[in-house]
Amino acid sequence: MDQQLEKISFIRFLYADAEGVRKIYDADWPDQFIAYFTGKEVTEIGGFFIMGTPLKVRSLEDAFKICRG
Repeated sequence: MDQQLEKISFIRFLYADAEGVRKIYDADWPDQFIAYFTGKEVTEIGGFFIMGTPLKVRSLEDAFKICRG
């Protein structure tokens, strides 16, 4: 029997960009997440998950703090 396991991203971020378009961003490393979102505008945060666990964040800076430990 051939079974495939779906990979869970280390970080999953549900957000709306500067134009209000809702998007999903997946990253394997906290440094990738920080590098991608540094200097970007996010108008809405729908969810922030680390290894599938939802974490409460109200801003990108909250998410950066979690990523930095």
